[in-house]
Amino acid sequence: MVAQPRLAAVFDGIAGERPAARGWRGTGTIGEKHAIVRADCAGRPATFLMGASTDPGHLAAFADAAAARLGCASIAPKGAAR
Repeated sequence: MVAQPRLAAVFDGIAGERPAARGWRGTGTIGEKHAIVRADCAGRPATFLMGASTDPGHLAAFADAAAARLGCASIAPKGAAR
């Protein structure tokens, strides 16, 4: 997870303009080998980079835990991390 402005700027444009997946907050992609989600967090962009997992709830749990650590709202849709 990257939230410092200078590091976050490195990822400008990489996450794209579309939602990562249905119900996810922010933009990005969730693929077979990796996932990238970029969302507003406390008034500034935060980028979440994740290695893909066979458990779809794993990505949601990671993103939400990192967001909570920053004091931000959940990134994943409710119930995705079950």
